[in-house]
Amino acid sequence: MIDFIKKCRFLLMFILFSTVYVACSDDPTEESNNDINVALEFQKYVDRFIEEGSSRGYEIDFSDTGLSIQFGSALPEDAAGVCSELGTGTSGSHEIEILKSYWEQLTDIQKERLIFHELGHCELSRPHDNSVFSNGDWKSIMRGSPLPPDKTPIVNYTGTRRDYYIDELFEPTTSAPSWLNLSVPYTDVSEDQKSMILSISDIEEFDELTTLTREVNFEIEMEMEVLSGLSFSGIYWAGPDIPNSLHLYVFDGKQIHIASGQQLYGIMHVFDYPSNIAFQKNKFTIRRVDDLYLLYFNEQFLYWLDYFPLRSAKIGSLNNEMVNDVRFHNVNVYTLD
Repeated sequence: MIDFIKKCRFLLMFILFSTVYVACSDDPTEESNNDINVALEFQKYVDRFIEEGSSRGYEIDFSDTGLSIQFGSALPEDAAGVCSELGTGTSGSHEIEILKSYWEQLTDIQKERLIFHELGHCELSRPHDNSVFSNGDWKSIMRGSPLPPDKTPIVNYTGTRRDYYIDELFEPTTSAPSWLNLSVPYTDVSEDQKSMILSISDIEEFDELTTLTREVNFEIEMEMEVLSGLSFSGIYWAGPDIPNSLHLYVFDGKQIHIASGQQLYGIMHVFDYPSNIAFQKNKFTIRRVDDLYLLYFNEQFLYWLDYFPLRSAKIGSLNNEMVNDVRFHNVNVYTLD
C-alpha cells in the first residue's frame, strides 16, 4: 500500500505540473509560411479537430496559417505542450510543440484533449479559462495555469461530457450541459433489488476478487471507521494502481477524492469539506446502473461517470497504514435486478 501511495503522489505531481503549464509561449515563429508539417503521431487528432469543427460550422484546413506539430526539445519547464501564438491568424503562426515523455503516458482520449487544447489556442484564439461549474467540474478543456487553489487539473473529458466540452471549445457561450443536474437518490435502489455475492466485516484491510461480470449491474458498499489518523483511507474497484480502476476515499479528514478510470489519470474530482463527513465512521457506495457509475457518500449522491469496463472484478481497501488505524465494516457486494 505504501508503494501505491507513492505511485499516486508521483503520478499526480507529474500530471499536475505537466498539465498546468500547457500554455502559449510569447515567441512568435520567425518565418512566415503556410506549410503543413504535422508528425504522424498527431495527425489523427488534427483530423478529428477538423471534423468536429466542420460538424459545428467551422471550415478549417490551415491553408491560411500553416500548421506544425512536432515533439519539442526545449519546452518551458514542466510544460506538456506550447503553441507559438494565440490565434493571430497570420501565416506560419500555428506552431505547436509537445513533450514526448508526457505524450507517451497518455491514452487516446487524453491525447485528443491535449491537441484540441493547443489548437484551441492557435486556431480558435482561446485563452485559458478556469471557470468551474457548481458541481466542481471544469467549464472548459481550456483550463490552465495558474489554477485555482486546491483545484485538480484533471478534466473528466469522457463519454457524455466529451460532447459538451467540444461544443464549448468551438463556442464558448455554449449553455451549461444538462448532465450537471443529474442526481440519483440513494433510495432509488431498494433492498429487494439486491442479491449479495460477497460480505466481509471488521477487518483492517481487504483485497477480494468478486464474481461480477460486465453484463450485470452491481453495488459495492462498505463502512470505514477511522480510529486514528486522517491521511488517506477508502475503497478501490478493479485494482489498487491508478490506471483502469476507480477509487473513492477520504483525504486528510476534510476532502473526498474520486480518482482514476480507464481514460483518466490521477485525482479526477475533489470535494472540499463536505458537510456529511463523519468524524470516525463513513459509508462508501459504488453502483453500476446500466450506462452509469453512481457514487455515494453516507447515502448522499456524490458524482456520476459514464460506465467504462474495468480491468478486473477486484475490490480492496485503500489506507496509509503508517499513519492511520482503520477498520472496515459491512463490506458488501450485490448484483442488482
